Amino acid sequence: TIANGLAFRVKAAPPPDGLAGRRGRREGLFLSHKLSNEQQSTDVVAVRRTVKNAIAELGAQYLDMVSIHSPLTDRNRRLTTYQALVDLRDSGFIKSIGVCNYGLGPLRELEEEFDKDL
Repeated sequence: TIANGLAFRVKAAPPPDGLAGRRGRREGLFLSHKLSNEQQSTDVVAVRRTVKNAIAELGAQYLDMVSIHSPLTDRNRRLTTYQALVDLRDSGFIKSIGVCNYGLGPLRELEEEFDKDL
């Protein structure tokens, strides 16, 4: 697993030769990224850009998972960020969406807004 996130970023290196193959196929390599509170936004385009930059930085075609690192923002930023991740998943840039450190309140927000996309 290679995690590319703000909290533990030194400078992510692209995967070694041969691990990211044609059309982004990777054997035995799971790439993930966490969006920090600062990267969450009410601007869907800004969130998409952040994730696409992480993909490019890793030299990959897609990420296996992108997580929202913390619910310690406001409802609008959490929901807009999640919507941007749903759009990226539906477009093939990410395979799965995760959340970290979410309690019942923020989880219920997601369930109410995105029940079919969870």
